[in-house]
Amino acid sequence: MAGPVTFSNIVAVVLNSFLENKDLVNLSMTDKLLREVVPEVMRLLLVDWKPLLKPRLDYEDQNQIDMNRVDMATALAVRSGLDPGKIVRTMDGEYVGANRNVKSILKSVESVVSKEDYLHISKGYLLLVALPDSNWKSLKQTSLE
Repeated sequence: MAGPVTFSNIVAVVLNSFLENKDLVNLSMTDKLLREVVPEVMRLLLVDWKPLLKPRLDYEDQNQIDMNRVDMATALAVRSGLDPGKIVRTMDGEYVGANRNVKSILKSVESVVSKEDYLHISKGYLLLVALPDSNWKSLKQTSLE
């Protein structure tokens, strides 16, 4: 028995499909959710999400959410197969703590965590990075410098 038609299943079909656009359109006519989602996913695959990688210097001054940025973020999510890890790694920078000041963080937490936790944190917790295959790898010690 086939499982339910879900948004993530539809994204996977469109992303990994050997079907031509006309076939995807025909497929979308078979189910209400498919009818709504297939054309939207196909549209999102054409959206340029790369402007999201540029710094946003006016973030605190915004009065409303920029729907173009929401569209770009959704396009990136679709391109990433709805995988949050891929999205974060693609965004990089502030989202993965690329510019964190490890010495400053350690100084800030030393007085509020147990000695055991502090030792654990200082031995590399702040220097760990998640790899796509879900293994953990410690970065070089020079990251502390």
